[in-house]
Formats: sequence, C-alpha cells, structure tokens
Amino acid sequence: MRLFIQGRRFWLIPTVVGGVLGIAVAIGMPRYWEASQALIVRETAMGGQSHQPGRFASLSEMKTLQETVLELAKSKSVVEATLKEVGPPSNWRSGKAWPTERAIDDFRGQIRMLPPGGAEFGMTEVFYLAVRAESRKRALQLVNCIHKHLDAQFRNLRDNRAQSMIDELEDACFVAETNLASATEELAAFEAEVGADLTELRMLQTSPSAYSDLRLRLLSTEDAKRLHETSQHQDEELLELLHAVREDPDALIATPDILLSSQPALRRLKEGLIDAQLVTAGLLGTRSANHPSVLASQEAEAEIRHHLREEIETAIQGVGVSLQLNTDRVAAMEQQLREGQSRLERLAQLRANYSNLIALNENRTKLAEAARNDLADAQAAKTSARAASLIQRIDGPETGVNPVGPGRAVVAGTGLIGGFVFGMGLLFLFPELSSAMPQQHLDRSATREPFDGPPKWPHAETPTGQGKPFLDDVPDNEIVSQMDCTVTTTRQQDLAEFPTADMGTFGLFHGMSLHEACQQVATRDQLEVSEK
Repeated sequence: MRLFIQGRRFWLIPTVVGGVLGIAVAIGMPRYWEASQALIVRETAMGGQSHQPGRFASLSEMKTLQETVLELAKSKSVVEATLKEVGPPSNWRSGKAWPTERAIDDFRGQIRMLPPGGAEFGMTEVFYLAVRAESRKRALQLVNCIHKHLDAQFRNLRDNRAQSMIDELEDACFVAETNLASATEELAAFEAEVGADLTELRMLQTSPSAYSDLRLRLLSTEDAKRLHETSQHQDEELLELLHAVREDPDALIATPDILLSSQPALRRLKEGLIDAQLVTAGLLGTRSANHPSVLASQEAEAEIRHHLREEIETAIQGVGVSLQLNTDRVAAMEQQLREGQSRLERLAQLRANYSNLIALNENRTKLAEAARNDLADAQAAKTSARAASLIQRIDGPETGVNPVGPGRAVVAGTGLIGGFVFGMGLLFLFPELSSAMPQQHLDRSATREPFDGPPKWPHAETPTGQGKPFLDDVPDNEIVSQMDCTVTTTRQQDLAEFPTADMGTFGLFHGMSLHEACQQVATRDQLEVSEK
C-alpha cells in the first residue's frame, strides 16, 4: 500500500497516457457494419453425376462448388465491378480513379463466406455471404451488388467452361466418327469378301456352338450318305447272292428275307418253290416216284425253277442299276460333305479377323455415341448457363442492430486499464525507482560506520536479573547502522568468499544488493548466538 501511494506517479502517468490513447483511438477508429446474404447452391440438372437432377453426388462436389463461388466473389473483376457500381465512400478525397488497387485489395479482406449455425464450411447447401462497410446502407448496397456480379460472373464461367467443352467434344466427335467410318468400311469390305457364307460366319461368330444352316445340311447329308451306303452294301450282297442262285436255284431258299426286300418277285418265287417242294415231299411219302401226282408236282417245281432263273436275270440287272445309283449318290454326298467342311474351315479361319473387326466397330460406335452424348450435355449446359442460376438468394440481405467489433467506450476503457496495468508492472517489478524506498539502503558502503565493539542495545530485566537485548525497542535504522559482518574469524572467512563487486539490485531486503543481504543474514545469525 505504501508503494501504491508513494509511487503513484509510476502508475498514474501510464494510466492517463493509456486512457488518452484509448480515447484517441476510439474517436478516430472507423466503425464497420456487416451485411450478410443467405445463399443456396445446387448442382446442374444436365450432365450431373447424381441420379437426382440438381442434387450433389457427394459433399466434396458441393464444397468444391462453394469454394469456387468464394474465389469468384473475391476475384478482381467482381470486386472492381461492385466498387464501381456502389461508388467511393463518403470520406473519399483522393483524386485517383475509383476504385484503386488499394481499395480493391482492402475490400477483398471485408468479404467473408460463412456456414450457417456453426456448421463446417461445405457441409450444407446454405451459406452466408458477408460484407463489411463503413455504414449500414453501404454494406447493404455492397452485398446486393456483389451477389449480382457474382451470379453474372459465375454464369460467364459456366458458359465459358461449357463452350470450351463443346469445342473439345466437337473435335472428339469428329475423330470418333471418322474412326467409326473407317472401321465400318473395313468391315463392309470383309463381309463382301465372305459373300454367301456371311450368315454362317455371323452365326459362327455369335455362337460357335450353334447349328447354322450349313451345319444342319452337312448333318443331314451325312445321315443320307450313311443310308445310301447301307443300301449299297445290301445291293452288293444281293448281287453276289443272285449270281450264286443263278447257278443253283435251290440256294435261294437259304437267302435271308432282308436281302429280298427289294425283289418281291424273287421272294414270291422262293415261297412258291418251297411250297412245291413241300407238296412233292408229301406226295412221295404216300406214292411212288412214278405216280402222276408226284410227276406233276415235280413238273411244277421244274417250272418254278425255270421262272426263277429268268427272274434272277432280271433281278441281277435291277440290282446292278440300284447299286450303281447308290454308288453315285454316295460319291455325290461325299463331295457335298467335302465342300461343306471346306467352307466351315474357311469360315473358322475368317472368324478371328471378323470378330476383331466387329469388336473394333462396336467399340468405335460406343465412343462415337458417348462423344455425341457428352456434346449434347455440354450444349445443354451452355444453354442453361444463361437461362438459370445455380446461386439462389434466401430472403434479402440483413445487418445487425449495432456495428461489428468493440465499441468506442470499450476501446477507451481498454486503453485506460492497459495503462494502469503497465504502470503497476513498472512499480512492482522495479521498486527501487520509487521514492517510497528508504534512501539509506540504496548505498550501504557509503553509510556504514567502522566497528568499535559490540553494539549497545537496550536491555530489559529478566527474572534472573541478567540483561537481554530487547530488539523490538531498537529502531531499524540504528540496528542496521551498527551491524557489521566481522564477527568471528570463521564467519569472516566465509564472508570473504562472497564477491565484493556490485551485483545490482534485486529488491531483496528493501533494495539491498545481494552482497549486503548476505552480510545482513550473517549478522542476524551472530546476534542469535550472542543472545544465547
């Protein structure tokens, strides 16, 4: 309290200076009004990656778009157009053309984009475009103008981007269609070379395991060939049998019926001969060989054998003709099979190249179609860039009831408190500067008196009758002036080790130096020993 009162000039002067500076700053500092406009952004309806038109496919796309909007809002073209339309502030006195580069750079720092309700930027479709100005009216004008020019600049950006995409996609479409035409011509030339087997080649390329007309014909030809080969073998066997029967008609009886299926007359004569032989054998069993019935029966057998020989000659000629026909048919079918197999082998060799040509044509068709679709999307985006805006307002711009930042009273009070704190810091950190400190302690070497024996202290009578120093009644100044550090030899040797140079004041023991403080402690210890 003594320091605070007696050293009042050390805290009073900084307090007054800080208060004056705070008042000067409060009077001269500009007050800013902040106007904010709530905006909402959406994705383009044409060409978007989302399955829902106008919705973002992911948060990263929305954040990227909002960052683009922020950069456009701070771009030189938007800022310069906004400042030109609103005009210079009321305190503008410069003769330079408005806006200057300095004004543009300063205004950029007054533009902010904030998320709603403390949310993270880029996490919601809604955000606030905030602008600071010297007055509420100017802040509202600036936020309106910056939104108008921002929307126009964003539309120009979309239009330019769409136009650049159109130029690029037109070249891509031209190249894709040129390549497709080349692949189509090559495929057409290849199909013309294939000719009549094109259908078979397409079916073979589409499904190698499918049965085409050619393969079905080959299969039916093979089946017919096998039938004719069977008939050929039967005719050969029958022809050999007929040659044997011609020499011995009775051998016809042992002939299988399957060989006589194509000769019904021979089969009927065979049956008649067997019947005649049975009749003759029956008659011989009851009659003699000269019996007229037996002779008639034998005559009938001879007649049947005669007709059989004549029929065998006719059958031999017919079987020969049938054998020749079956042989010719088998040869023709073998020729057809060889031609069909050669056609299949040729188609199998062409299938690989044909598949590559078809795949190339399909790939280039897809590329050309994709390029045309992208070109259509880019053209639609260019049209929508001028027709619709992706940045929509929510209500109108708003300002607070008071300017932003600390008020003038707060600034002045802050300067006053700051000066007071600074003065108190000076007072307590450097108390030796205060006039409230005892002056005799500032230089102990100049006021120290020589030692002339033990000090004469006031004594108080004790119950034992012996005197004892009563230190409470001795003034501090007198105690300090009569103390010295030469008490005993041991103490003098200990004190001799301390440095004798001035070590500066630290505020220890009311402004004494470190060397003097050590001497004070040593004297106090000796007084305690003497007292005991």
